[in-house]
This record gives sequence, structure tokens and C-alpha cells, in this order.
Amino acid sequence: MRNQEIKAIKIALELLGYYDVTESEDTIQEWLADDTISICTCRSGRTVAWIITDCKEVCVYVDTLERLSDAQIKHELT
Repeated sequence: MRNQEIKAIKIALELLGYYDVTESEDTIQEWLADDTISICTCRSGRTVAWIITDCKEVCVYVDTLERLSDAQIKHELT
């Protein structure tokens, strides 16, 4: 995994309030393995880090580290 992808994942985790997970490489790997965290390519061709838990979701562009709005998520990923 590239450094920029790791940065995007950690920013997304912080946006959700999962500060403890940002410090745990094992948990990040577990969440990647069970698809709680995904690195996806959008319809536009841009890459995002997308985190979906039981009650929260957030999506961050890997290149700019900007959070996607709900409208952007709908347009890019659904």
C-alpha cells in the first residue's frame, strides 16, 4: 500500500473518531481484509479510501486527502 493511501485511511478514521485504530496497523489490516476499509477507483478514475462501519461511513480522495460529500459518493461510487 502506498504512503498516500495510508494517509487517506488515517484521515478517514480520524473523521469517524476512530483515533485508536489509526495507531493500530493490525486493526487497519483486519479492516482492509474484511472490507470495512476499501481502496477504490471512482468512476472519474480517482482513487479513494472508503470506510463503512455498522453506523458510519466516510470517503476520502487519496490524491488530495479531501472528504467526499454524500453527493460525491453517490456520483462516484454508487
